[in-house]
Amino acid sequence: MPAAPALNYQWQFNSTNVAGATASSLILTNVQPGQAGDYLVIVSNALGAVTSSNAVLVVVPSPPFLTNGLVAYYPFNGNANDESGQGMMAL
Repeated sequence: MPAAPALNYQWQFNSTNVAGATASSLILTNVQPGQAGDYLVIVSNALGAVTSSNAVLVVVPSPPFLTNGLVAYYPFNGNANDESGQGMMAL
């Protein structure tokens, strides 16, 4: 039995090809609000092509860091150091 024709992939963002995005998966790092939108992939070979449904990416910005007016800030990061920048010492 002959081997199936090789698959080709092209990812799109808001109906525009994503440059260099030709793998079977799309990995986005350090995602920014401008990258929110519709993503899809077109998979093709010598026999034809099929387009996936849209995957919608929503980017939720992190909340502002609320340190204004704090006397001390202890983020529970494995030590008892004050991280507020106020120069206070942990007890």
